[in-house]
Amino acid sequence: PGAVTVGSPVGLVGTETLNLTGQADDLSSANAATYATTVRYTAADGEDGGLASNYTVTPTAGVSATIAPKPLSISSPTIADKTYDTTTAAGTLIVGQLSGLVGSETLLVSGVASPLSSANAGSYNDVTVTYTLANGNTGIAANYTLADSANVTAVVNPVNLTIGAPTIARKDYD
Repeated sequence: PGAVTVGSPVGLVGTETLNLTGQADDLSSANAATYATTVRYTAADGEDGGLASNYTVTPTAGVSATIAPKPLSISSPTIADKTYDTTTAAGTLIVGQLSGLVGSETLLVSGVASPLSSANAGSYNDVTVTYTLANGNTGIAANYTLADSANVTAVVNPVNLTIGAPTIARKDYD
């Protein structure tokens, strides 16, 4: 668990003080979540005549300790150009490379691009990619977070039309 902040002791005699430090017991898991633990205290002599040997400090059970998910980063995603097709769906998304994993852990990452603001041909730089993390061979997805990528560019190319064999009307010499 993280560092323990010790509260003020209750029950000291007179104006005596003690210097208290606290240590939390090991948590039941190393994964991101909130756990109940017990804090055990060590007392040292304080000022104003506070002798540690005159006091006992009872451990505090049921203290909440939280392991927060670790934020990851990802290299820039890319969206393949697509040809105009009347839909606002972006082209094929290629998610970037994850970084920030602990040790040799691995995760799977997938992404979905937001719809384009128009189906028309053009360049759109307002696409947001939303990611989903999944357990990998060694990593647990709940131990990590990954922020969405905003302002990703997507391009819709115009359709290249072909024309069937043209004919030209016959005319007399003039």
